[in-house]
Amino acid sequence: MKLSGIKAVGKHSPTEAFHYYQEALKALKQLPESLENKKAKIEVCLLSFLPSNILGQPEGSLQMYQEAEKLSKEIDDEISLAHSYSMINVFYWMRGESFQAIKYSEKGFEIAKRTQDISVIAPITTNLCHTYESQGLYFKIINIAPDVLHLLEEKEKCFDFFQNDCNISSTLHTLWMRFGSAGEF
Repeated sequence: MKLSGIKAVGKHSPTEAFHYYQEALKALKQLPESLENKKAKIEVCLLSFLPSNILGQPEGSLQMYQEAEKLSKEIDDEISLAHSYSMINVFYWMRGESFQAIKYSEKGFEIAKRTQDISVIAPITTNLCHTYESQGLYFKIINIAPDVLHLLEEKEKCFDFFQNDCNISSTLHTLWMRFGSAGEF
């Protein structure tokens, strides 16, 4: 089912992909508990984000992200936990629940910083900055974007998309410059 979901994403069929990921998670829940099984469940939940996001976070999306959050905590997987929090952020952000969105996004960002893994930090920072932007918290964007931009340059990852639909460096530069040039807050 997981592979069918991946194939459906590649064919631009997000509804089909999301359905396959839900079915894959159901199938994995039928298997005996093990570390390997928990990792497989987390992977399926994280993979569900792209089609879910394209579909506007359909019913069942939040449960998938919360499952990834719970399992990531159980196996002490900080990278997956950071991604889970970022996905929950996007869910709440798209629903207009800004306080919840910021809460989860900031949790994910703090964990991402601890990992020192640019492939985790960059996309999570972008989601956090978009959340701040929607709430008029421009000073927070100005405080975090430059450090991440410097890290992208240092790691020579300025042109990487990090499995997103946009270039992270360009997005952060745009947000930072737009609000940084507006003056003091």
